[in-house]
Amino acid sequence: MSLGESLRPVASGRHRLVALSAVAIGVLIALVVAEVAVRLTLRYNTPETVRKHSMQYLPSVYARHRLAPGQDFDAGLAWGAPAPGTPPGPRVVINDRGYRGGPIAVPKPAGTIRVVVLGGSLVFDIHASDGEDWPHLLGARLKESGHPEVEVINAGVPGHASADSLGRLTTQIWMFEPDYVLLVHGWNDLKFLGRIDPDHPLLDRVAPYDPHADPFQNDRGFLDRLLSHSQVYVKLRTRWFLAQAKPGTEGALGGGKAGAGRDWAWGERQFRLDLAVLAEACRAAGARPIFVTEASLATADAPEEARRLIQYDYVGFDHPTLVRAYALFNDAVREVGRQRGVPVLDLDRALSGRLELFADHVHTTAAGSRAYADEAAAFLAAVLEAAPQALPAAAGNDRMPPP
Repeated sequence: MSLGESLRPVASGRHRLVALSAVAIGVLIALVVAEVAVRLTLRYNTPETVRKHSMQYLPSVYARHRLAPGQDFDAGLAWGAPAPGTPPGPRVVINDRGYRGGPIAVPKPAGTIRVVVLGGSLVFDIHASDGEDWPHLLGARLKESGHPEVEVINAGVPGHASADSLGRLTTQIWMFEPDYVLLVHGWNDLKFLGRIDPDHPLLDRVAPYDPHADPFQNDRGFLDRLLSHSQVYVKLRTRWFLAQAKPGTEGALGGGKAGAGRDWAWGERQFRLDLAVLAEACRAAGARPIFVTEASLATADAPEEARRLIQYDYVGFDHPTLVRAYALFNDAVREVGRQRGVPVLDLDRALSGRLELFADHVHTTAAGSRAYADEAAAFLAAVLEAAPQALPAAAGNDRMPPP
């Protein structure tokens, strides 16, 4: 073998090494350029930033979850700082008792008429900044109209249905000594209760809350946490989890397009039972219950512009099914109210279908929050003037339910 022949494999190996090194350097440069481009053009976020500026929940035995006390964040920063000039996101403050707004005094101050509004994200008012949510606007309206003694507590928790409200009412909220309790339920019930029957009761349908389940707020281990220092990785990671997930929380719970043939036979009975028990629980706690129907953008004659806002893939129902479900559950609120002697604030008939009031099928815009507050304030003012709640001489244990 000649010297040239013996050196040929060595030279070939060096060429491959040089080629691989060139490719690696090229890939590295491309990644650096991509990283710089992403950081310059897109909002910076990581699971940590999303968690820092998102609602935090805690597991609960008596409801599917509860709000972690002591939160104060700008929800608009969850996915990174917005571009200059962009309006800030809603500011959210959760007090030390786990409810939206300022402190709740216990025992209740003497001479105070306390109104608690119970419900889900519609009551919490997810698009409104603190103090601009409709329950707090309701309190401001009542004070302006000559009822300075009224205090309104926003006890909405996103995702909660009537069974969750019952659990919170009987294990915590009764201690706030409410005089009136507004019960606002519909959507969170109907999206679950279309999936129950004797073989699949509600008890089986609601899983315990897992605070670590959300991949957008929690890393998936050391490597995932390490790689999340790269914004290229974070953006690809986000797209991956979006592709793997069902279309949003509402859609996952609503059951997708299979919901089109649902009849809610057992679900409607469950909802009526929950409403009746809630009404009696309020009375046992010394409060007067008031039922509230939910207004919706989903009406039979909704125009195309309204239907685009509804986002059916997210909701999980087609339009006729959604309209039928809202009619069924709002009619249940009215009928149970008549049967149980509970006043009904019918926001469905007052506000449904008004495009400017809704951000989607049920959650309100700023105009919708004001409309809810106006309707509720007029209703409650009439109730207060017609039959003012008898107040104890001094707040305290004399309002506790009898043993």
